[in-house]
Amino acid sequence: GVVYDLEFSNVGRHTCTLRGYPRVVAISGSHQVGKAASHGSQPPAVVTLRPGATAHALLQVEFPFCAHPVSAEIYVYPPGQAYGQQTDITASICRHGRTQLGVTQVRSRTGIPFYTLS
Repeated sequence: GVVYDLEFSNVGRHTCTLRGYPRVVAISGSHQVGKAASHGSQPPAVVTLRPGATAHALLQVEFPFCAHPVSAEIYVYPPGQAYGQQTDITASICRHGRTQLGVTQVRSRTGIPFYTLS
């Protein structure tokens, strides 16, 4: 498989918090393909982000073992948020197979301040 670093940046003017795991799904056309990313069962960590600060989670994409995988775009929803953002990540996903995406919870780490996909 492949591991991607997901970066969450506070581009606002006020401090914000993130708690736990982001929701990650694969979308083909306008439909979700397969299951949302699985994650561990550790108690959710709370990350406080000052304006310009970043936090990270790791996304693991496994190569599919199915007859007809579907090409899908990966969308990420920050913890506790209803709106996701499309990433530049495309993956082959099994329509009805086991979960092929795994994600860690959000953690504080150094990143690129004010860097975000638009």
